[in-house]
Amino acid sequence: MPRTVALFSLGGAPGVTTVALALAGTWPEEAGAVLLEADAAGGDVATWHRLPPSPGLTDLAAAARRRPAGPATATGPGEHAQGLPGGLSVCVAPVTADRAGGAVRLLADASPMLATGPGPAVVTDLGRLTPRSPTAHLARHADTALLLTRDDTAQLRRVKESVPAFAVGALAQRLVERPAPVPPETAEVVA
Repeated sequence: MPRTVALFSLGGAPGVTTVALALAGTWPEEAGAVLLEADAAGGDVATWHRLPPSPGLTDLAAAARRRPAGPATATGPGEHAQGLPGGLSVCVAPVTADRAGGAVRLLADASPMLATGPGPAVVTDLGRLTPRSPTAHLARHADTALLLTRDDTAQLRRVKESVPAFAVGALAQRLVERPAPVPPETAEVVA
């Protein structure tokens, strides 16, 4: 089973944070999972659940920046997380893009620290991803990266035309299609 999972979109707000919360909250292993909200545009979870901004992503990024070179001595997302009702641990992102983006850039430089051994898995909400960005770097270091999209023509075309840019960046692509009828005009774009 993967120990790090990154979820992202290419635009259109298809519910990445909601799916990431659901995945982390239902993680099948006994150790569970921690949700790392690493959306460079800013996070939503702290606002939705009235949590303070710290501990969170900025604390994790600061710890990553301070870690000494050499063996992995850094702390992981679980050590900078807060509990939600029901017990899910969440490392929340700041709500503004300037603070969240800076923390994501620092974290991308230290992405091996997200690799987990024993303990909870890390489910990372990357929000909207662009090629060669810090969030794309985090996605490349995940065991599994999942692209979420809406099933409309514009979104599917964005996915189709973005694949070459992500292939250059060595980000493995997996397309998960929900079982729903696809209008003929949409099928032509994907084909």
